[in-house]
This record gives sequence, C-alpha cells and structure tokens, in this order.
Amino acid sequence: DLDLQAPRQPGRLLGFMAGSLGVLALLAALAGAILYTVVEQRTADLHAALRARLEAEAGGRAQVLATWLERTARLGQRLTRSDLVRLFAGEMAATLPDRPPARWLADQVPYMTQLMGDFVAQHGLLGATLIGRDGRIFLASRDAPLPERRSWAERIERLQSASDQIVTPIREIGPGRDGRGGRPRLGLDLLLPVPGPPASEEGELPGFPAVLVMTVAADPLIRQALLSDNAGDGRVRLIQPGASGPEAIAAAPEPRLAPLEPGLPLAPGDAMAYGALPGAGPQTMLAVGAPVPGLPWTVLEDLDAKTALAPLMRYRRAAAALAAAVAIALGLAFS
Repeated sequence: DLDLQAPRQPGRLLGFMAGSLGVLALLAALAGAILYTVVEQRTADLHAALRARLEAEAGGRAQVLATWLERTARLGQRLTRSDLVRLFAGEMAATLPDRPPARWLADQVPYMTQLMGDFVAQHGLLGATLIGRDGRIFLASRDAPLPERRSWAERIERLQSASDQIVTPIREIGPGRDGRGGRPRLGLDLLLPVPGPPASEEGELPGFPAVLVMTVAADPLIRQALLSDNAGDGRVRLIQPGASGPEAIAAAPEPRLAPLEPGLPLAPGDAMAYGALPGAGPQTMLAVGAPVPGLPWTVLEDLDAKTALAPLMRYRRAAAALAAAVAIALGLAFS
C-alpha cells in the first residue's frame, strides 16, 4: 500500500509559530507605544490646563491687590495734597523738637485732629497718623493704632529716595478698635509723603516735612483677594516679608498669619513657575506664585496633586486594562 499523506515538515510549523509570535509581539509593542503616546499627551494636556488655571487665578488675585494699593494711595493723596494739611505739616516741622508750637499753631491742632478723624471714619480706616520726618507725631486720629516706630526712620528715608509710597507687612493689630477684647485684626500701614507748602513763586519746596500713615484693615482685603472664586480644592496664601524671613497669610477659615513650610524656593515679590511645591510634607502640591505689582508680596496658589490628577490616574488604569485585554485576545487568537 502507498502512503498518500504528505511528509511532515516540523521546521515549517515552528517557523510559522515563531512568525506568529513575532507578529504578536510587534502588535503588542505597537499597541503599547500608541497607548503610551496617548497617555503622555493626556498628561501634558492636563498639566497645561492646571498651569493655565493656577496662573490665571493667582495673577487675577495679584491684580486685585495691586488695584487696592493704587485706589488706597489715591485716597490718601486727597489728604496729603490739600493745602491745609501741607501748610500745617510744614509749620509743625519748622518748630523745634524741644519747644511747644506757637499758640496760633497749637490752636489748629484740635481742628486738624477732627479732620483726621473724619477722614478715618469716612473711609473705614483703623487710624491715621501724621508723623514728622524726625519721628515726632504731629497728629493722630482717635484710637489710631500706633505705627511700628522702630523702622520709621528707615522707611521715611526709603520714601524720600525710592518711591512715592511704602506699604508695611501685614501684622496683628490689637484686640479690636474699641479695646473690648476679641480676636486681633490684621492691618497694615500705608505711608504717603506730605509735600511741603507751596512757595509763592518757585513752586513746591523740595522734600517733604511729614508722612501720613494710614492704618488699613487687611481682613476685608484678604477675603476679597484670596477667597473670591476659590474652587475649594486648594490653598491660596499671600507671601510677604517678615521680621525673621518670609511669612504667609492665609484667608481660610479666617484671615490669619500662618507658618510657611521650610525650603520654599520663593522670596516675597518673586514669581514661581508651575510645578510641585517642595516642603509640603507627604502631600504633593502643584503650585504657582504670582507677584503683586508694586508690592513685595506674592500670591501662592496650590492644588493637591492627587486630587487634581485623579482623572489622569483613572485614564491610565483604563488604558492599562485595555492593553491587557488586547494582549489576552491576541494570545488566544494565536494559541
């Protein structure tokens, strides 16, 4: 009898199986590369969206603070540029420190004090003080918190040489304006120069004889700038220079001075690019710092990275599950 079956060719079968496995590996590698590219693009898109959001929000808050400074300075300049205040400041500066002012000048003090008090009440200030360049207090509104005297001379010198206004760091002021206890308020001092009295023919005299110190409540400002449009999934803080280094001001739940984590690579008034915030402990934070124009302040806004990147993690898990399902299906198809 003749054997009609074709001879077996084990080498060709093994070659076919090897080729199939190679195709399978190539398809798996191609699918993996596509998934990796898609996931990386999704990651870049999400980080770009988060960066744009943080930059827009922090920049907007910084602009609110800058606008407040400009508006408050214009408010004070209405007083400092009035002829009455300029003449009074010039005459007081001309008196000797160890001698009382002339009677006609002393008679103006109650009226000028009332003028200062009306200015404070009309604009909701904590107080206002008129200080001579030598540190003497010429006038003070009723219950005005005294400005920080230790740095008056240095700030007045800066005011003369560098700018037309000085803003002090935000600090805790008293237990309320009425002295009846309660939580200390946050406030700051805005220093504005009082120009000298105008000369009859030569225009204004050089220099300035006094400084107007406006003590402003910072609580409403912090709430308006740092709490507006807050989505609630992050923190917003104001970084300012302090006596022993940078310090933070938090808005929630109430405006307060807050500790600043060590190792933060951010100086007050500097910008900070989008990235992970160092020194935040086990919780990773994504942050942006926006400087406030005209002030040594920075608005620092951050988000919890785990919460912000949660959609990306879900997408990665779904992509991994899809890759595993494709690999299993291809394996079964060629088995």
